[in-house]
Amino acid sequence: MTVDERIEALRKEMENEGIDAYIIPMTDYHSSEYVCDRFKCVEFISGFTGTNATVVVTKKECILWTDGRYFIQAERELKGSEVKLYKMEVEGFPTVTEYLKKELSEGAFLGFFGKTENIEKADEYAGIATEKKGKVVCGIDLIDRVWEDRPALNKTKTWILRHEYSGRTAAEKISDVRKAVKEKECEGHILTSLYDIAWLLNIRGGDIPHVPVALSYVLINGEDVIFYVNKNKLDGTYKRITGEIPK
Repeated sequence: MTVDERIEALRKEMENEGIDAYIIPMTDYHSSEYVCDRFKCVEFISGFTGTNATVVVTKKECILWTDGRYFIQAERELKGSEVKLYKMEVEGFPTVTEYLKKELSEGAFLGFFGKTENIEKADEYAGIATEKKGKVVCGIDLIDRVWEDRPALNKTKTWILRHEYSGRTAAEKISDVRKAVKEKECEGHILTSLYDIAWLLNIRGGDIPHVPVALSYVLINGEDVIFYVNKNKLDGTYKRITGEIPK
């Protein structure tokens, strides 16, 4: 399909769900700066290949926001499609929030996939919907419905960074985190940043091209360190991590 055909396919799904505007960020479930092919939803719907952008699709328009690094590239890649370029932090171009506040009608439904939006943005969008006496729809990944050959997640194995490169064991780092958690009088700490997880566990992966991380989450409490990750990426040692972490 062409870009315009993909946008029209998305609009049909929006209509089926009663959604008036759908927001597509360039990120994954971890707010990563760089993403694997599966999460290149902005590129799929617009043709833009830069690393920072947000797309909003309405019944009549498709707008892409990006920063000054990519203005020339975006103009070239969007040419010939209905996608309009709105330049971030340039006078005369509204922000995503300003655009939505102006363009959404009373009672409008504002959609986005909640797993790929951070809580600040989600709250901001919910606030706009409330102002419009509308509703937020955040549990549906509409891009997944129209992206027929969407790439699967990578299946590369993880590995442990040797001590000569990490400098400290994972157990030492975890001990420091536990002290900080105790000082804050909390019961545990959840890590969603892939970079933080890679540092903490001295673990590396190949889930994002050129970025040695593994898609995962970590929960640290007073007794356990639980590593939530696709078990096929690991050997038995890392299915559940408790106490000392292998050096």
